[in-house]
Amino acid sequence: MKHLFKVSTFALLLCSVMISCQEDEVVSEKANMRESNSVQLVEITDNGEVLPVTRNFSEIDGNYALKFASDKVYQETVAKLKQMNESERLAFTSSLGLTSLQNLLSIADDELDEIDSLSVSEYDFQAKYRKYKNKYGKYFVFNEVDLEDASPYISEGDTWASYLVGRNYSLVIGDKVVKFEYSDQMSEIDKALFTSPVREFKSQPITRALGSQPEKEWEVNSFTDRYHADHNDYKVSFKIYRSDIGNVNVRLASQKKGAFAWKRPKNQVFYLKVELSNFTYGVPGPMKLPPILTYSAKGGKTEFEFGRFARNQITGKAYVWTEHTVEKDNLGVIYEYIEAQRVPKCLISKAHACTVNLWK
Repeated sequence: MKHLFKVSTFALLLCSVMISCQEDEVVSEKANMRESNSVQLVEITDNGEVLPVTRNFSEIDGNYALKFASDKVYQETVAKLKQMNESERLAFTSSLGLTSLQNLLSIADDELDEIDSLSVSEYDFQAKYRKYKNKYGKYFVFNEVDLEDASPYISEGDTWASYLVGRNYSLVIGDKVVKFEYSDQMSEIDKALFTSPVREFKSQPITRALGSQPEKEWEVNSFTDRYHADHNDYKVSFKIYRSDIGNVNVRLASQKKGAFAWKRPKNQVFYLKVELSNFTYGVPGPMKLPPILTYSAKGGKTEFEFGRFARNQITGKAYVWTEHTVEKDNLGVIYEYIEAQRVPKCLISKAHACTVNLWK
């Protein structure tokens, strides 16, 4: 009887667990259904009708877009995107069945990597690159200032919408089809990062922050540095700026010299330190500002809401390191404790730096 009681108890417990799991699955499924009802993939016909999409569809052959139940849902989605990292943003749209402009840019970056690695000569690369530009030129623009830069760029337009619209630049809000306009020029921020004068950077001894270069000669609010590390040439770009809605945004980007062209790397890790007055970290915030912030950027670039104005003017300094200039040993990145927090060890003497002067 004791054994029977134990078995029965176990059976009841197992049954209880199974019921609990099934209930969790139902709750999760209902949550997913609610999510799918608020944001879903649809087809826009030539007559402007919005139709639900069946499982069997060809994105290239059809005119597909994301449909948001209301403008509130759309704004909430954009707010979520702003809190995600680059990989999460790309995965979000892919999970909904759409290849967004940003997803397509990532695909184009991978294809450029392949062209660069498989080309056997400069002539071979240029021939393949011409076909590449013809293929992607209808969706993206290219750097007309820095001709060494082979990477494509999303043109001037709504940055956050580019994570949600596909090749047709459209989405649906409620029952209304909204088409976003993008220019035929690089965005102003990309211009600041990728067409500005490049500083030749020598990490030892750089000492911009230590006084070899007077602070009055430092770049303000942005910089692009070219440097050599790990047997390769790289560029790192930084920009801090006031957003359209009055917050403080940051954009970080990098490039790597390939066999035949400069292009964005598949992934890049950035480390950021700021010393700012009249600044509140975090959106909506406030949050405690860590001594060193780490950002992993798929496609070698990332943009995020960084904080807010505490007063009308923010001043100070910004320091940036990459995975190539952070302190490392044979085991990888070296960590240290600052203000009781474990952070990557970043030497000011190896930092890419600029002064900050922003007005509200």
